[in-house]
Amino acid sequence: MDSHPWMEPMKKATILALAICASVAAVSPVSATVVDWSLVKFRNYLQTENNALPATPTSFEIFSQLAVDNPGDFSSVALGGVAGGPMPFHTEDGGFDWELEENFPDQAALDAAMSGPMNVTIDATIAGLGTIREPIEGLGDFPELRPVFTGAVYEALQSYNPAEEITLAWNDPSLSQENLNEVFLYIDEVTPSGSQEVFYADGLTSTTSLVVPANTVEAGKNYVVVLAFAKSRRGARESFAAGEEIVAEGNQVGVEFSPVLVPEPATFGLLGIVATAMLPWRRLRRLA
Repeated sequence: MDSHPWMEPMKKATILALAICASVAAVSPVSATVVDWSLVKFRNYLQTENNALPATPTSFEIFSQLAVDNPGDFSSVALGGVAGGPMPFHTEDGGFDWELEENFPDQAALDAAMSGPMNVTIDATIAGLGTIREPIEGLGDFPELRPVFTGAVYEALQSYNPAEEITLAWNDPSLSQENLNEVFLYIDEVTPSGSQEVFYADGLTSTTSLVVPANTVEAGKNYVVVLAFAKSRRGARESFAAGEEIVAEGNQVGVEFSPVLVPEPATFGLLGIVATAMLPWRRLRRLA
């Protein structure tokens, strides 16, 4: 599964970082250099009408990433200190990224998984040398302000001609008192085998609209456009010798659409976009 740019170190996307305090195993930082690492959580909503959100989120998600400059430095990476035992990461991008994605049906399930006594850790193991352990202070509450596409955006997307540009508008993130310092938008093409990003924009904290250029998407394909409001914290380097770290919490809203051509009724149900993840609407993808 592809990672969203704001979570991709090679693009230096804005990654949501956690406040991290640390204890470290005796491993040479030269032998395994971490570019960046993050732990984030999102509350996801699916918008199905103009200018309104449902009261209930469709899913909750945890995303964590560790990026290295040399593939093969680590033999395994896991999120430790969580209910049910360590959650293993998988490799992405030819071994430069280790990523974890976990989705939960409700907040109670998410809270139960992350309910350790402030002892959540990112554990990176170097074969034959030991483990670097990065303790995490913990994630905060979700922001109160939720993003929503305003005006007739939802309706416009349902009959969108991709040969034309389209203006997407949303509520004002600056009205929040919670320092929503990460606002980004992306469009993913969605297929039964996964999703692929086709458009991304960040740094939208001071605007309430964006023009998507003509021919960004194609007729007859299925897409989801996602808008995220998040608060992030970038913090201290502790166990890992270098890199950027982020912790974040946010709300995301998505609208499913298929330009011009109407998708088969069962298509989105088959994909289960929202139920399985908005995959990460996916991963805190970004934060640049």
